[in-house]
Amino acid sequence: MRVLVLSPVFPDAPTDGDRLRLFHWIRGLARKHEVHLACFADPARPADFSDGELKGALTATHRISSPRGRRRLAAVFRIAGSLPVNVASAVDARMTALTDRLLAEGAGFDAVLAYRLKMAPYALRFRGARLLDYTDSMTRYTERRAVAAALEGRRGRAAWNRGQARRLAAYEGWCAGAFDAGFFNSRGDRDAVQAMAPLAADRLGIAANGVDAQGLERPADAGERDPQELLFVGHLAYPPNHEGVAWFIREVLPRVRAAVPDARLTVVGADAPPALAALASTAGVRFTGFVPDTRSLLWKSAVSVCPVRTGAGRQNKLLEAFAAGLPAVATPLAAEGAEAEPDRHLLTGEGAEAFAAAVVRLLRDPGQGRRLAEAARAMVLKEYSWESGARAVCGALESTVEARRW
Repeated sequence: MRVLVLSPVFPDAPTDGDRLRLFHWIRGLARKHEVHLACFADPARPADFSDGELKGALTATHRISSPRGRRRLAAVFRIAGSLPVNVASAVDARMTALTDRLLAEGAGFDAVLAYRLKMAPYALRFRGARLLDYTDSMTRYTERRAVAAALEGRRGRAAWNRGQARRLAAYEGWCAGAFDAGFFNSRGDRDAVQAMAPLAADRLGIAANGVDAQGLERPADAGERDPQELLFVGHLAYPPNHEGVAWFIREVLPRVRAAVPDARLTVVGADAPPALAALASTAGVRFTGFVPDTRSLLWKSAVSVCPVRTGAGRQNKLLEAFAAGLPAVATPLAAEGAEAEPDRHLLTGEGAEAFAAAVVRLLRDPGQGRRLAEAARAMVLKEYSWESGARAVCGALESTVEARRW
């Protein structure tokens, strides 16, 4: 079959979770089908203009050059429109023209897969089998951002997010009925959208993120872990990541160091905003920027921290820590997204005091950390592989196309 994939990013050899997910779906689809990609590409990212590791998987790649700032500006001009800002940010006449041209050229596409909600308007121009990878529920994400803003006393931001959440709920629910199949990274997000669109609930399924558990397995000769080293790995342009790290540095780390004075935090990730980068001078904190291979850090650290307090979906940073055998402490929200059980796979803490106490507990009791890490790795081996997620996407695509033929 011929499949057209529409994406707001180019999924090069992945550097963040957003690209990583689509990268694996394309590779999985290409094993059996012909895959064409139409996407936005950021002039500031040279990798966006080379097919890289997907060169053998993609039959054709079509790019629309679009700086990130241009899309933000486009969203500002469309605030008063009917679309949620998240979707409006990707409205571009050039992508509309490209989509229409590809669909009209006689390529004979059997199906269109829209990656993320913001690409739904383009996929809906196709009259055949249409699939939508929501990844996360943007309604759920925005509702949580509204709650966090309200708790911080930012009433204007809270009101804005509540208004956007209402628009997103209407749009996500409507898309559930307009597409033949939809996928989510986590059950919680899938269930949230099913509640918005009960008549289309059977069209919504799970295609969970995976992890390279074999490649992350800690080798026997990795040496001893640094008993005071804490680790955070994540793309720092993503608000829940940089806000969570800032909160950890300001509120949690001082409490940890009061109990374990030599405790240190290493922050790995690109694109830290200035307010976060300014915290690099804090005692016991080190920022590395982007690291292409984080395995040595995962294998030498004592504890992985995931202080994400807003957002939605499944945290890949937790799955990678689990696969690497690294004990983890997370917020209850992050643990829920990973479907990990507190005190079985990891420790959790709600609030700075509880989070710090959980970190100190693992620093002082490496034996407990090893037991948690062993159970977490076993869960990852059983539940989370990119191959199983790709099979779910491929299977839904094939069954949808077959149903359309009948």
